[in-house]
Amino acid sequence: MKHKNSKSKQRIKLVTTVLIILFLVLGILPLQAQSELGAYYTHLNSSEQFEVASQTVEYDYKTTVHTFNQAWNTGNYDLLDSVVHSDYTKLEDDLVLEGVEPLKNYVKEYRASYVDLKITYIDEVYGDEKAAINFTIEGTPKETGKSFKAEGIVIFRFREGKIIEDHSIFDQLLALKQQGYKITRPE
Repeated sequence: MKHKNSKSKQRIKLVTTVLIILFLVLGILPLQAQSELGAYYTHLNSSEQFEVASQTVEYDYKTTVHTFNQAWNTGNYDLLDSVVHSDYTKLEDDLVLEGVEPLKNYVKEYRASYVDLKITYIDEVYGDEKAAINFTIEGTPKETGKSFKAEGIVIFRFREGKIIEDHSIFDQLLALKQQGYKITRPE
């Protein structure tokens, strides 16, 4: 059991390091925060405060992204109206979606192609109007009838407390391999 705990801790350190590097490379961390990274990085910190005129507006990004995930997991597409900005863009490989209604249709079609589908957040990091989420996706596509589980990452950007963009990717090669697909070298 001790060996599994050690591997788990190593995996968490690796994922955390990758997320921090990704934050730095993409410029997600403000410059002053980069010098105080240890203090800035607060695991699962969900609230950011912004000064607007003379009032403080607080956005709960954690609740926003969890509601987004709930829509994916349950098929309750109306949840997206409350957390997705009207100028929303989704980027995933070659896919580009713009707007809430195209997102709802995409989620509906995606879910319809699975017998079961579940997305689980593993690690979450929240910053200044951005968040990075490490997740697992598991399911059984109707096409193959074979289940898979793979890991991925999504970067969210927020405007006015809602998701304005998400850029996601997951290990599709592993997912295909678990479903019995073979990769062959082109001739």
